[in-house]
Amino acid sequence: RIYYNPETESVHLTAARILRADGTLADARLAEAVPGQLSPRLVTFPALDRGDVVEIEYSIDRFRPDFFGDYFGAIVRLQNASPVRRSRYVLATSAGRPYHLHLTGGAPQPVVREDPETQAVTRVWEMTDLPPIEHEPFLPPDEELSPTVQISTFRDWNDLALWYWHLVAPQHAATPAIRRQVETLTRGKATDEEKLAALYE
Repeated sequence: RIYYNPETESVHLTAARILRADGTLADARLAEAVPGQLSPRLVTFPALDRGDVVEIEYSIDRFRPDFFGDYFGAIVRLQNASPVRRSRYVLATSAGRPYHLHLTGGAPQPVVREDPETQAVTRVWEMTDLPPIEHEPFLPPDEELSPTVQISTFRDWNDLALWYWHLVAPQHAATPAIRRQVETLTRGKATDEEKLAALYE
């Protein structure tokens, strides 16, 4: 499954194939999206045999801002329930915008390449020879068991709170009609407690 938001993102399958143990190749296909706000696209493979190697490479491109504006964030697991020969995550961005990283589970620092001509910055995380995550009852989420890359344009929770406050602040402004009603209900009340009680009642 490749999860993405179809309203703001598109999925491009670069490679999806099986290298058979006998040396032959078999192609997979990208199935239609499953309806939903965060729609998985399914990559379906022919039946696998012991010794087959699966290769899948895809990109997710954002073609317009979503509810969060120009915010970008991702949580990428480099390990999963299958043995992995090579796991590679590439993030291509424009220069000048800070991106904040949090790496867990032994995820490596990225290799960073800057192109002075296009002002593009490419970050690459890569790990090899990862064993499968053995699933057992009551295990923590996969994000806590796998080397994981967390990346965000928000520096911290204060950044997020400030963005959210600017979004909702206009809703907290009292209209002239509400102000007049408050003045009527609290007339003659001396303390804040009395005014609050009058409004509450």
